[in-house]
Amino acid sequence: MSCAIGIDLGSSCSRVAVWQNSRVEVILNSHGSRETPSYVAFVANRRLVGNAAFNQAEANPENTIFDSKRLLARSHTDPCLQNNMQFTPYKLVSRSDCPAICVEYMDKNILVSPEQVLSLVLADLCETAEAYMGATAKNAVISVPACFSDAQCHATMTAAKLAGLNLLQIIRDPLATALAYSNPTHCDKLVCLVDLGAGTLDASLLRFNGSGVAEAVATAGNSRLGGRDFDSRLLAYLMDQFTAKHGVDVSNSASSVQRLRFACERAKRTLSTSTTAIIDIDSLLNGINFATHITRSKFEHLCADLFDQVIVSINQVMSTAGVARHCIHDVVLVGGSTRIPKLQHMVSAYFGGRPLTKIPRPDEAVVAGAAIVAASLNHEVSEQIQRLCSLGTAQNPLDFSHWGLPGLS
Repeated sequence: MSCAIGIDLGSSCSRVAVWQNSRVEVILNSHGSRETPSYVAFVANRRLVGNAAFNQAEANPENTIFDSKRLLARSHTDPCLQNNMQFTPYKLVSRSDCPAICVEYMDKNILVSPEQVLSLVLADLCETAEAYMGATAKNAVISVPACFSDAQCHATMTAAKLAGLNLLQIIRDPLATALAYSNPTHCDKLVCLVDLGAGTLDASLLRFNGSGVAEAVATAGNSRLGGRDFDSRLLAYLMDQFTAKHGVDVSNSASSVQRLRFACERAKRTLSTSTTAIIDIDSLLNGINFATHITRSKFEHLCADLFDQVIVSINQVMSTAGVARHCIHDVVLVGGSTRIPKLQHMVSAYFGGRPLTKIPRPDEAVVAGAAIVAASLNHEVSEQIQRLCSLGTAQNPLDFSHWGLPGLS
């Protein structure tokens, strides 16, 4: 029997889930983790994917690819892409005005497309699911950000085809989250959903009826804003600090930049729970140790305009919908970057100090919704599945033709 899986193909990490035993099961990878780094590395005559690629990234930065989702359907001359290239240890080149990654593999320099990189991540997730279920798992639903263009959606479809998947549906992240959040005990309510992941921002206004069925009232987003941009602000600041103190430009060493990037990611996470983060890297460059600290207030200052951009998207959603802020019943944050206290405070303040609604495992809401849709499209017809997926009927304003693109057979 062929099982259907839901995939959250993320910029920094990805997840795969299946509907089983009347509930969503997020599948552990071979490392025992519920998420897999969206990393691919080329080492001699081998390709590494996921944790294996991530774990050797500092030693092999030029041939370890990450953030490939942010490269989909971009022009190589895109100003945002060009700006990000200064912090990217691997080499990006133009191929027919599209970005391609130059890596060394089997003693040759080769070019790989973002779609090819993501296809390896998707194939790895598929293998993880098949190992868990003991069955073929080629049928898949993949979620994409609401702010993705048609070209980016089609690029995702290409990656799925290269991975050998039978793509049942591409759905938008807010729909997937709405399915996971849906509850028949809900009274009529308006919910503002803010999803800030590593690579993109989505803001959506959803109207739930008493049966838990949702209508998308308005959406907005920014495919050039994500947690990685907060990391890059911190990275640029610390690179300048190192250069000013030691007179050496760390940007000339890909391995040093990679080590500092990972330190910035850890510091950002630390600052979500502490007011100070310590950065201590032995022999960062030319035998020079780098020890410093960053305060939460300094981090917030460095990223002030990024926080403002989140509020701009929320305001755009509210203006498009013509809904007053006080009419919102719940404000739900999903995505790893919404753990940043400053962001939580600003979103709450925008809605008049309204407490933010907590949902179980917010990082897994998207993959849970994708798994629910996958089970429905694969004709797993439990009553609970059909109720949850009543969102997908033609009579519902939040139907699949509105939110997604038809899959590839």
